[in-house]
Amino acid sequence: MFYVLCFMFYVCAVLNSVYILKTKMEDKMDTINKLQSGKYQPRKVRVFSKEFKKDIAEKIEMKKISINEVKKLYNVSDTSVRKWIYNNSKNVIQGCRMVVEKDSEGYQIQKILDRNSELERMVGKKQIEIEFLNKVIDLCSDKLGYDVKKKIITSQ
Repeated sequence: MFYVLCFMFYVCAVLNSVYILKTKMEDKMDTINKLQSGKYQPRKVRVFSKEFKKDIAEKIEMKKISINEVKKLYNVSDTSVRKWIYNNSKNVIQGCRMVVEKDSEGYQIQKILDRNSELERMVGKKQIEIEFLNKVIDLCSDKLGYDVKKKIITSQ
């Protein structure tokens, strides 16, 4: 009984191998027939220069262009573009995993500093405006002969 099972297993393995070889041969014959008939076009191999890859990697790092835009524009795979970045980046350390966030910490700090500068300018403008209006009130008070500031406050 054991020998029969072993023999059946062996026959199944041989038949499976024959089937795999047959399908591979059929695929190869189809490819040969397509080549001979002119219907099959072998894939064109494109080679991009190192300067090109480096330029694309720099543009992606500076956020001038996205990975998806590069993929669509040059018809390359996501993996290829990421390899270009990995091999040509100044910020990527070889062999280390890098966590990429939407906005880096340095970028967020710069944004906060820019916003702070903008608010300081606005406060400065308002301060100048307040000083100007106070000067106008003082001039009016001198011209009219009474304190306009007190008159305005008491009338409210």
